Amino acid sequence: MSIDELFLANEKSIKKLNATELLTELLYLNYEFSNKEYHNISGSTIYNSLYEQPKFSKKEKEEIIENAISLLKIKHNIKLVNFEELIFEKKK
Repeated sequence: MSIDELFLANEKSIKKLNATELLTELLYLNYEFSNKEYHNISGSTIYNSLYEQPKFSKKEKEEIIENAISLLKIKHNIKLVNFEELIFEKKK
């Protein structure tokens, strides 16, 4: 397996895990609010909404990026120096 294939396989695995976690939370939210009763929502409706990008304000987008950079440091001990160009601080 080439490094590109390995990267794509790992990327897909991470996205699948993330989608699974998101679907779980959205199903729970619908359970709590009984959306089937009020809006006739089905499991397929919820699944199909997974990839709809919510509209984030500029401030919210900045918060998401800042928090992701912080989590990268906390979870993986990696410092991202430049977000746009994906420049990481080299480990010494």
